Amino acid sequence: MNFPLDQYEDVMGDEPKPLHQYIREGLQQLHQDHLLCDTTIVAKGERFPCHRMLLSAINPYFRAMFSNPFRESQDGEVLLPDIDPSVIQAVLNYCYTEQITLTPGTAQDLFVAASRFQILPLLESCSRFLLEHLSPENCLSLYELGYAHGDLTLLQEAKNLVNVHFKRLSQEDKTFLDLNPSTLANIISLDSLAISSELIVYRAVWRWVTAQSAVRLPFLGQLLSHVRFPLLTEEELREVQADVTRYRELRLRWKRLNRQERLRESRGLRRGMYVTSIVCVDLFNMEGPELKTKDFQVGYYDPQAETWGKLPLLKCLYCARCVAVGDKLYVTGGVHTDDTYSNTLHEYSPLRGRWTELPSMSVARASHGFLACNQRLFAVGGWCKYEDYLSTGECFDLAEKSWSPSPACPWPSAISPQPPSRASSTWWEASPIPWARGTPPGRSSSTTSWPTCGAKCFWTTNATGLGPWP
Repeated sequence: MNFPLDQYEDVMGDEPKPLHQYIREGLQQLHQDHLLCDTTIVAKGERFPCHRMLLSAINPYFRAMFSNPFRESQDGEVLLPDIDPSVIQAVLNYCYTEQITLTPGTAQDLFVAASRFQILPLLESCSRFLLEHLSPENCLSLYELGYAHGDLTLLQEAKNLVNVHFKRLSQEDKTFLDLNPSTLANIISLDSLAISSELIVYRAVWRWVTAQSAVRLPFLGQLLSHVRFPLLTEEELREVQADVTRYRELRLRWKRLNRQERLRESRGLRRGMYVTSIVCVDLFNMEGPELKTKDFQVGYYDPQAETWGKLPLLKCLYCARCVAVGDKLYVTGGVHTDDTYSNTLHEYSPLRGRWTELPSMSVARASHGFLACNQRLFAVGGWCKYEDYLSTGECFDLAEKSWSPSPACPWPSAISPQPPSRASSTWWEASPIPWARGTPPGRSSSTTSWPTCGAKCFWTTNATGLGPWP
C-alpha cells in the first residue's frame, strides 16, 4: 500500500505525535470545515458554529448550559448579544488552538469574556498582559476591572497608581466619569489616596454626579458619606455649604468639633495628608559637658522640603531607641545624665503635639533593638550597665497598653558594635530582630564634636492640608 508522503512520515517517524495533539488538530480541522458542529454562538447577528463537547470540556459556563434543559441545549443556539463578535471569534480560536493575540485594545474585552466563561488559562494570560501594560492612563479602567472580577493582583497594582494620581484623574481623566457608583465609592473611601485636602474628594464626587446629573443625583448622598467633611478647613466648608444650598433634597448635619473630634469623626487622615520624615533621637555632641545639662533632643528631617525641625524635648536622656507606628513615635530606654538606665516608654502624637508616658518596661536597657510588628513593640537586648549585655526581651501591646515577656535571645548580644558617636540608622521592617547595636557609652575612641544621631527611624507626621484646627 502506498501512503501519501506526509502520512508516511508520521508512521515511520521516530517520535510520533502524542494523542492529545491528534485530537486538537482534528478538532481544529472539524471547526474550520464546519463539520459535526452541534451548536452555534450568535453575537450581534454573526454566527459561529462550534462543538458543544469542546466548550463543555473547557469551562463550567457552557458545561452547565448544555448539560441542563436550558433553551440553548434544546435549539442549539447560544445568544450573546452583549459581546462583540471579534471577541467571540478570539475566544473560540483560543479554545481550539490554545493561541491568543493580545493588544492593549482587545485585552480588557477578552479579560471580561474569559472571566464570564470561566476560561481560567485565558483569564490568567489577559491578567498578566494587563499588568504589564498598566499605566496612569488606564489605571482607573483596570481598577474597575479588577474590582468587578475579583482579580486582587490587578486591583492592588491599579490601586497603587490611582492613589498617587487621584487628583489629576478625578479632575481631568474622562475615564473617571465612566466609573460605576460602587467603584467610585470604593475609591473615595481609601485611606491611601495621596491628596493634601479632602476638598479634592468632594470635588471629584460633584464632577462625577454633574456629568449625568439626571441619573446620578440619587447616588449623591451615598457618595458624600465617604467624604471626610471634618478634615475640611473653614474656607473649604463654606464652598461645600454653597453647593448644598442648591439642592434642597440634600441635607447635611453640621456640628462644631475640636481637633481630636475631627480626626475621630473623619475616620482618619488620607495618605497624602501626612509628611514622611526621618526622625533622629539622642542628638548630642559626643563626650561634651552638655550631656549632663541638656535635655534629650529629638529632630526630624523632611526629605521633600530638605529642612530640619525639632519635636518637644524629653528629659535628659541618651542612647535611647525609637520606632514609628503610623503617625505615632515611640521612644524607650536610654541612659540618664546621672548614668542610671531608663525603663520608660514615651509616645509622641503630632495631633496632640506632646509626649505621653506609657507603662514602663520591666527591665531598664539602652542601645537595644527596638522595632514594631503587628501593632506590638519589641525591645530586645542592649545594656543594663556598661559591661552587662542583655539577652532578655519584652513586648508592648499597643492596643492593651501592657508589656509582656518575649522569648530571650539565645545569647547576650551586642551585634555590629558601633561607637556611640555614630548614628544607629536602621529602618526596621519585617526583618529578623536586631538584638542590640552599638557599644556601651564611654568605650568609644572617637572624639568628633559633630552632632550625631543615637537612633533614627522613618515617621509620618502631622497633616499638611487641614488648615488651623481649633
